[in-house]
Amino acid sequence: MKKFICLIFCLSIGLTCYSAGKQYLRTPIPVMGESIVPIDMQAMIIGATFRNASLKVKGCNKIELMNTKMEQQPVDLITDKRGRYISGNWNEIWSVNACGTNLDIPINFSVDKHGVVYDIK
Repeated sequence: MKKFICLIFCLSIGLTCYSAGKQYLRTPIPVMGESIVPIDMQAMIIGATFRNASLKVKGCNKIELMNTKMEQQPVDLITDKRGRYISGNWNEIWSVNACGTNLDIPINFSVDKHGVVYDIK
């Protein structure tokens, strides 16, 4: 009986984590469009992009990601055996709607020894 209860508990925790991991700030992950940002970083980029949008549209708390697209194709993008980026850089535009205002947020990505680094303009 204890094993059964433990199994049910573990399954419920696992399913909760799985469903919570599929979106962030009501935005599905992986994000739509052309973005090549690693999936494990997308929630962080969504948060930073939404913060940037909220600074541009004061008082807005209804922000939605509309699209992502490449502004500059990857340069010298190299992956290791596991598919993780180890060098390169690229630029993307993340388009959001903030309370009816459409914004294009440019983001520069580069890869250093610590992983993918981003800079929102």
